Amino acid sequence: MSAFEFFFSLFGLILGLAIATIAGGMSDVLRERKRIPIGLLTPLMATFLLIDLTSFWVVSWQSLSEIRIGFPSMLSVVSLAVVYVFAAGMVLPKKVEEWASVDEYYLQHYRWVLGGVLFANIGLLTLVGALSDEGVLGSWLNRLFRWQDMVYFGVLIVLMIFPRRIVHLVGYAILLFGYVAIVVTDPSLT
Repeated sequence: MSAFEFFFSLFGLILGLAIATIAGGMSDVLRERKRIPIGLLTPLMATFLLIDLTSFWVVSWQSLSEIRIGFPSMLSVVSLAVVYVFAAGMVLPKKVEEWASVDEYYLQHYRWVLGGVLFANIGLLTLVGALSDEGVLGSWLNRLFRWQDMVYFGVLIVLMIFPRRIVHLVGYAILLFGYVAIVVTDPSLT
């Protein structure tokens, strides 16, 4: 096992925990679906987060293979993965029966989830920039003009600011469509 594989196994384990947290939470909510309305917002956010976690994992694998393995790099990357576990844990209520609907829970907690996603992705892109020849600033300046990043970060920020259901439905539709567009147009992801 190479140093990178050793490093990535811990990172992957933590990200896998985030995925398992979402899957377990969704199964708990589905069990209660006859008593408590689920709505659309929470399943859309859970779907987005699962796809975003997968993307985060792929980008990390592709971009961090040259990282120097040591305590600072391990702590940085593990911290980013733990933020995703936190975000995943906030997607669905622990006690579904305490809420009138799952969407009501969503409206009280979505900023924590989206803030975690935003923080983890900014952290990863900053780390990737630090490893690149361009440096952090150069890497961020180049990313500012990529349509994928402008849409992704722009929609996340809009979702965090505006609590209206229609804004969130449209926002998740844009984010999910964006992932489909990226996979179709970026051969390095297939």
